[in-house]
Amino acid sequence: METKKQMIIDYINYICKLINEQYPGAINEEQNQKAITMFIDSPDDLTIIKAKINELAQQVVKNYLKRYERLTNPDFIKENHKVIYDQLEILIKKLNEKNVDYQLAGALCAYIKYGEESKRVHEDIDISLNEEDISKFREVCEEMGLQFSDKRFNSPRVLKNGIPSGEHEVIATLDGSDFHIGVFCFQRINGIVINKGYYHNEDGDIYTRNEIMPLELAKEVFGREIVNYRGQTLIITPPEYIYKLKSYTKKDKDKMDLAFMENKIDKAKLARLSLLKPTIEHVKVELPADLNITELPKISR
Repeated sequence: METKKQMIIDYINYICKLINEQYPGAINEEQNQKAITMFIDSPDDLTIIKAKINELAQQVVKNYLKRYERLTNPDFIKENHKVIYDQLEILIKKLNEKNVDYQLAGALCAYIKYGEESKRVHEDIDISLNEEDISKFREVCEEMGLQFSDKRFNSPRVLKNGIPSGEHEVIATLDGSDFHIGVFCFQRINGIVINKGYYHNEDGDIYTRNEIMPLELAKEVFGREIVNYRGQTLIITPPEYIYKLKSYTKKDKDKMDLAFMENKIDKAKLARLSLLKPTIEHVKVELPADLNITELPKISR
């Protein structure tokens, strides 16, 4: 017979699955885990716990619908775009000045390359950043008045379907605002590029999920494609690669981005990318001896 705790976990997972089937992306893995933590040790009767979970689920759906309405609200889009595009201008100017090895990630690359603004809000600015330049990125954040956070070595993220799930391990935020810059870390080794996602296992050990791009794939994706943005050089991720990644997701914003890129991208390049596959490795991280970690990751079981 299932224990009460297992029944709570199963019910929460079931509710989350139902909601995401109807409202794609409404609940992420981190929110799922928070709900489990919230209810798993409750002394209430299981029937009462399920009723509270259902009540919380209804609130999640209401919040999702509110976010979706805002996603396509013309007034909010205009306000959002001013923040995103103005901050991007400052960001790339400073990154270029410091010779940072970066490239813009996400759908913004396509909208900027093809000279159109999206008809949706952008929650953040995503960049791919060479780990060797993280200290330079920290300096840029401080100059921009942003709060820099680096949780690579005490990552709260766990694996979801084999992929680290949760907030960016390296992130810059702005007090009193939803604006943030999310970082995808990578490493270059003799032309090969390794995308690195940090997470912890059940024992609290830190690992990286290394997506190792062979030379040909690295050249296609990290070949430093350049566009002009407000008179500055901007390195972008090829829209064809972004299209490929978004083709696996079902969020409404991703569907909008796919529809925008459909007739603009280079289909031959997309076909080449589809044939090139990275190698995936999971590697335990050897923590630096002088690292001072005051908060260990919470273990998700």
